[in-house]
Amino acid sequence: MELLAVGFLIGFLKSFVPMGPTGLLFVERALERRYREAIAVGIGGVIAETAYCLAAVLGARLVLRRYPGAFEALRETGLAVIGLAGLFLALWPGLGRTTGEPKPRSRVRHLLVGLTTGVLNPAMLLTWSGVVGLLASQGFIVRGPTGLLFPAAVGAGTLVSNLLLIVLLRRLNRRLGERSPVPLLRGIGVALIVLAAWRWFH
Repeated sequence: MELLAVGFLIGFLKSFVPMGPTGLLFVERALERRYREAIAVGIGGVIAETAYCLAAVLGARLVLRRYPGAFEALRETGLAVIGLAGLFLALWPGLGRTTGEPKPRSRVRHLLVGLTTGVLNPAMLLTWSGVVGLLASQGFIVRGPTGLLFPAAVGAGTLVSNLLLIVLLRRLNRRLGERSPVPLLRGIGVALIVLAAWRWFH
């Protein structure tokens, strides 16, 4: 039971500061007042996050230990994805032009967008492999039935965190009033490009 509580807390805290491409798409949709799209993107991201966590529980961290080159490849791929997400926010001319709530079919499409951007960020596998390894070193049992429930607890924590972020971003939108969120989103994009470049060379 303690492991499940830890998983929920880790998922909640990790997603509360959305630094990955899926989290940034989530924030972008919410700041544009497209809340249902944001939730759909978030759910897709939760599925990808849970899948990578499950892979770590099932032994991916042991594979990474055996093949050190895979670690570096995943790291560089993750940084490239973050940089591309930054370029999207900084340069895409259509940013902020679409408002309103999407049609049901559009929500399914945005769920797939969240899932795809999550899956295309394999650096998450490094994150969760590290988390699982740390928990194992602290005496937590991350194998067997309880271990397999750990990714589900992570997913639940991530989902709750996303819903809370929606509430907070709604309040931020009320404060912004009619002002466009585009300058804020552009600034986030530039910050991501700088972050990816800095981590690439360090």
